[in-house]
Amino acid sequence: MSREFEESYKVDVFPTPVKAITLVDGVSDRAVEVANELGLYVHDLRKIPGIERKDAVLQEALNRSKTFRSSAWLGRGDMDNFLKKAGAPAFWQLREGGGRVVSRLGNGVGMGVQDAIDNGMIVERTPRGNAEAVRIWQDLMLYALLTGNRNPRNNPVIADDLAVKNGSATKFIWDREDTMAEINPESRSHEDMIDPALDMSSFLKDKKVAIIGFGRIAQEVVKKSPFLMLSKNSAFDLFPPKGVSGVRVEDTLEDALRDASLVLLHMSGDEQLIGEAELKLLAKDAIVCNLARGGIVDPKALFEAIESGRVKAAGLDTHVVEGDKLVPFSNLPANSDDWQPGHYAVALRMHENVVATNHSAANDKTAQGVNAEDGVRAVYNYLMRGRILDPILLDQTEFPFDAFMQERDGHVVPVEYNGSPRAVFELLHDGKVPGLMDEVNSKIAQKLGFNKLNIVGGTISPYEYGKGKEGRRNSIGLQAVEIPEVFGKMSPLELQKGFGELIRLAESHPGMRTARAFFPQRKSA
Repeated sequence: MSREFEESYKVDVFPTPVKAITLVDGVSDRAVEVANELGLYVHDLRKIPGIERKDAVLQEALNRSKTFRSSAWLGRGDMDNFLKKAGAPAFWQLREGGGRVVSRLGNGVGMGVQDAIDNGMIVERTPRGNAEAVRIWQDLMLYALLTGNRNPRNNPVIADDLAVKNGSATKFIWDREDTMAEINPESRSHEDMIDPALDMSSFLKDKKVAIIGFGRIAQEVVKKSPFLMLSKNSAFDLFPPKGVSGVRVEDTLEDALRDASLVLLHMSGDEQLIGEAELKLLAKDAIVCNLARGGIVDPKALFEAIESGRVKAAGLDTHVVEGDKLVPFSNLPANSDDWQPGHYAVALRMHENVVATNHSAANDKTAQGVNAEDGVRAVYNYLMRGRILDPILLDQTEFPFDAFMQERDGHVVPVEYNGSPRAVFELLHDGKVPGLMDEVNSKIAQKLGFNKLNIVGGTISPYEYGKGKEGRRNSIGLQAVEIPEVFGKMSPLELQKGFGELIRLAESHPGMRTARAFFPQRKSA
């Protein structure tokens, strides 16, 4: 319906968003191409030498944000680190410079998300490219671990492992198009596997696979990995998705791990979950693969389990220490009693029974292009259509197209109004203020001259979430409402003034963060 809506309507947004985005770090040039297609101006900070490592340059860019004004920042890990250190004042500065959204390219996020939304900034991510790339990287890792084939030809995992064991700490850039066809025949689903891929299923036939963390990446693994077609797959997640086939969701971490021949780690966060006790639950000669965060696995426990033979092998793309943090632990003390966790992490990287890579799973050229395109399109959709696809800490929201389009005789056509025109209000608010939306709607109705606001489409998110240790404090709602007919006859300047008063009224209420208004109008025939 969204396509038909965009063909039939144009939308004025109040306040008018700044049609510019800022590229911060690690962004593919595909972002520039898509931005140009969508009519967005690009502030490209990547052109500043050393941008990926110089916080001073990012701080200068932040200080200049009012000058060059931008609706969104797009970037990866270095942007995370910078904004996390800068905290709430940074998001307020971005907001003051016209900012509405930060697009974190990739699956994870390390910045202060609560600071962002408390200052009226949405944080989105782009998990699609990473999910595809990590699945392929993990299968390449499993190919080496299960078949014993350590030939680097067509397997960038082995090339990266060799570099690691030669002392490299540099992330490996790879291209899925150059990988083994049986692993990545255009990422086919199980139903369309080629024969060599089907043969791979025999390695784990009838064996238990424990998948810890069952988000987008893990679901991609279950759906497309050739190794998991005939295995008995169990998953554990604090908030598991519903209705996913091909896996048994367990109630506890221990139930998922017990007697597992393979453990695949895909959870978020860096809290240690796998230690000595958890490794003892696994089947004899089990394999552990960590493509999440290094701190999830106790490196000492895993090293000793491999040395003792309780665990056969491991595939590690993430480590307790990696990159520049490796240097202090590179020389292992002769007496292992003097080893720290970082020393065990280094010992694991060098172990002959471990395939170790440099946090390279998502460094696939195709994934970077996908993430860049998804990031720019996500920003544009949020700015111009109020559509949030993959937010952090917020429900996904969808512009209420049904208030303007309807299905008639098998076709989608514009709704015929019987009176007042319609507008859409977007309200970002504190999810813990009881009755907040009712009070705000009442104030807006009175301002419009109605006894009650007539909501004709869209939904309001719940007031309480209660997810996670602290709960999710903010919520967002998109609602289509009827407005006085006079608004439909106003000039753009009059509309700006009229909606500006409504927005200021909504934002003045305690607990309300920010508000916007969308005013769809039919395109001329």
